[in-house]
Amino acid sequence: MDTADIIANIKFDGKSFERLAGHGRPSDERDYEAFPDLRKWPEVTWYGGKLEGGAYDQRQKGYYHCVVIVRGKPRADFFASRYMGSAEVAHNAAVDAWHAFCLQNRWIRNEWGICVVNGVDVYVTKLVQQQLLKCSLRWMPLVKKYCWFADKNGLVYYASARVGDKKATPVKFHRIMFPDAAVVDHINGDGCDNRDENVRAVSHAINNRNKRVARNSVSGVTGVSYRIQDGREYWVAKWTPLGERAISKRFRFEHYGGSEGAFQAAVAARRAGASEENGYVQRPLNEDS
Repeated sequence: MDTADIIANIKFDGKSFERLAGHGRPSDERDYEAFPDLRKWPEVTWYGGKLEGGAYDQRQKGYYHCVVIVRGKPRADFFASRYMGSAEVAHNAAVDAWHAFCLQNRWIRNEWGICVVNGVDVYVTKLVQQQLLKCSLRWMPLVKKYCWFADKNGLVYYASARVGDKKATPVKFHRIMFPDAAVVDHINGDGCDNRDENVRAVSHAINNRNKRVARNSVSGVTGVSYRIQDGREYWVAKWTPLGERAISKRFRFEHYGGSEGAFQAAVAARRAGASEENGYVQRPLNEDS
């Protein structure tokens, strides 16, 4: 089933609008302000999500009243059946008001959309903490089954959900993709990017080679560090070939015309040694942090 068929078959489930009215909304400045990383992705078209709150029926003094409640508080007027002809009319009016109110204020949980990257459709879902869950289109039913959020582990956010019970321990998205894997590695370092081509089951050794740059790194590049010994300053490049001991090379400032020359030489040596054949992932320098 292709993207058009999937979108066309999305139904209104009677409680929350999975496919919102005015579907096919392109990203705008409000989206980019709320989710800065969205600018790194091609134009996303937003199709739906789950509205917060709901329209609830209450019976007071023999008449049915419908009230719109969002985030635990009434956010719109009551709709009384005695003034609107019937309980059904009042309920429908409340649902319309709830729908319009949430759309206007963007109170939509796990709003989802689709973009195209290198000719492949990518399913994008908004999470809390300004994070975006990205996955291949075949995982769309899994995304829609649960309420997803961004769970921070160290410096990295991972898309997670509570499966089965609201008090259950959160389960990470990639753990559902690879339930039997010892370690799951996100190749580009983005724990919320669960596209098939970005997630792989690996050993601990391979996963350690794909770590992001340390928080206290002076160089800002993984595997390149600053050293000073006997008054001499160096940039040091370090990597470990598969099945061998670590290799370390020093680049003395005065031999390379200063700090910048030595630094560039160290980075070049690190990237040459940390090859894909040795289990490393080559990233652009501006993404290695």
